[in-house]
Amino acid sequence: MKRSALLVSTAAIISLPAAVADPCAEFSTPSNTTSLIPSSPTDLNQYCYQCPSPEYAACVAEKDPLNDKHETSIGLSCPALGFTEYTSNDPVFVDAALYTAPKAAATSAADWNR
Repeated sequence: MKRSALLVSTAAIISLPAAVADPCAEFSTPSNTTSLIPSSPTDLNQYCYQCPSPEYAACVAEKDPLNDKHETSIGLSCPALGFTEYTSNDPVFVDAALYTAPKAAATSAADWNR
């Protein structure tokens, strides 16, 4: 089987098949930017997922096992929440842009909910 995408996370390394359909594609029409953010700085997955709509974010939150502890922030982009470094789009949820925070930006759980 040909492998074409590799997602590297602090939680896991997952090799994906070449043709993976976005399971949330039906909700990808942009309406109101919604971000899924780590609930605390100690979460293994420190990516902020910037989604095109609240429905898309809800779908990602439900179906992506790597972001089970993320909180939803409707109407705010990842950079507005302090996650200013764009990494890439998620290889499965292709309309979710992944951002990280600068290393020294967050020092407590309260920092994620500015």
